[in-house]
Amino acid sequence: MVYIAVYIVRERKVILMMTAKVFKNGRSQAIRLPKECRFSSDEVMVNRIGDMVILLPKQNKWESFMRAIDMFSDDFMEDERTRDIVQEREAL
Repeated sequence: MVYIAVYIVRERKVILMMTAKVFKNGRSQAIRLPKECRFSSDEVMVNRIGDMVILLPKQNKWESFMRAIDMFSDDFMEDERTRDIVQEREAL
């Protein structure tokens, strides 16, 4: 198993990514997940965003999402949120 440090979040905790094997299963592509990443259900929700594939448990998907959101520090994107954007518009 290979671990790769991806980025640093709250309190200088390092998030580690694991590698997984991609293989063919008949005419389908499959991924052999590491033991630590196994799902407890038989189905997952799949979404592709660019070259990234996201897997979520079909049950309790919002619970997983909220846990992921909690990983960001309180000052995440603070500069971006406080910046006022003034839009130029034509008078009516």
